[in-house]
Amino acid sequence: MPEEKEVTISDIAQFLKISTATISRALRDSYEISVPIKTLIAQTAKQMGYRSNSSASTLRTGKINLLGILVGNMMEKDNYEVLSAIETITTENGYALLVKQSLGSRKKEIENANYLLRKVAGLIMLDTCYTGKSLHLDQFIKRKVPVVFINQQESPSQCSSVSINFKQATFDAVAHLADQGSTHIAAAFSSKSKAVFNACVEGYKDALLYHHLPYNHNLILNSKFGANEGHILAENLLSQPQIPDGIFIPDDITAIHFMRTMIQHGIKVPLDIAIVGLGNNQLSSMIQPKLSSIGFKNSQIGTHAAGILMSSLKNKPEYPEHSLDFQGHELMIRCSSYRL
Repeated sequence: MPEEKEVTISDIAQFLKISTATISRALRDSYEISVPIKTLIAQTAKQMGYRSNSSASTLRTGKINLLGILVGNMMEKDNYEVLSAIETITTENGYALLVKQSLGSRKKEIENANYLLRKVAGLIMLDTCYTGKSLHLDQFIKRKVPVVFINQQESPSQCSSVSINFKQATFDAVAHLADQGSTHIAAAFSSKSKAVFNACVEGYKDALLYHHLPYNHNLILNSKFGANEGHILAENLLSQPQIPDGIFIPDDITAIHFMRTMIQHGIKVPLDIAIVGLGNNQLSSMIQPKLSSIGFKNSQIGTHAAGILMSSLKNKPEYPEHSLDFQGHELMIRCSSYRL
């Protein structure tokens, strides 16, 4: 009796008269495809007996060829670029991706993790709610599912991680401000992550020491970040007897609104105060003056993280890999800080 032919994406595309690319995106639950089209394709695939390549391969070989990604918001530019790079590497290695986003909800993240637990061979955590203790992640570790964190300063010792060196990024920003003639330099850090906060403070202190500038703890400011926070930060500094002549704000949106408020009060940028942000948001190069910013090399970050996961799945190392700053950032110097 001849073996029954597997239904492919091409078969579904031919039946519905829709491109194979659209079918593929819909079956991956891509945000690019509308809900009605996704529903139509999913129902048709089920009726035709379609199984994804990873599912079919698992049945044939016993090997799980599906990888999970827990992400805060896949639509954010940085996250999207990281995800695209990850997909390139995992596809080349024969793995499909199942991406679940939490949109900042810890409850949703736990639900997503539980959903992925018995479905994936490996897991990547990107922009997540993880804060150091999560029972749902412990289940992956117990099952010996390799886990890679991206840009998460706090992660279990049993998991691999790829992190931006926030200490070096802060050093680069503050040193640049000093190079441009600033001597009374402030910095606004978020205390959301203690590890990131401490790393930024260390980088700030090292840059001042390198340029023989005095350290004043009053110039380290606590900010929650966001548009309104930028305005509040500016108003608070304007009420001080002496405003800084340079400031590093590691969040571009906060930095942009800080700069706008300063300009509205007659403060000249960068003559009176030079400003550096972080994130290289697309608005940074569109506003006037253009905002200097520390930018992340997102494609390199995603490629590196995916490479670590592929290696973990292939070699099953005894100890996880922790990569700190692999040329993962660069300073984009623009008008908001350039004086010389």
